[in-house]
Amino acid sequence: MKWPGPAVWTGKPVEGRNGDLIESLYTDFYDELLARCVAMCHDRGTAEDLVQETFLRVLTHVEDVQDLSRGQCRAWLHKTAQRLAFHVLSLDKVRAEAFAQAILDAHQQLHNCKSCQ
Repeated sequence: MKWPGPAVWTGKPVEGRNGDLIESLYTDFYDELLARCVAMCHDRGTAEDLVQETFLRVLTHVEDVQDLSRGQCRAWLHKTAQRLAFHVLSLDKVRAEAFAQAILDAHQQLHNCKSCQ
């Protein structure tokens, strides 16, 4: 399954029951999700971005989340954060490999190094 692009918030306020739900989920699970994301990616800034993106997903999928129990909402949040983290980490791995190859290529060009090939 291809992971969808970033959630897009329309800027409209979330009112009524849905607003209460989102506020409750944020209050109840923000710290827990942040700790989990920090553990997965070992970088607080990236973890904060992942948690923010997770809650944006709640805004864009509120119709899917609104009828879930508290435990199911927790599981949904954790699974969403985990999928986002895996996606980010896989992109980081690809970037790191490309960077390492670029360094090796530059070294070989600079030194005309046959032993590095």
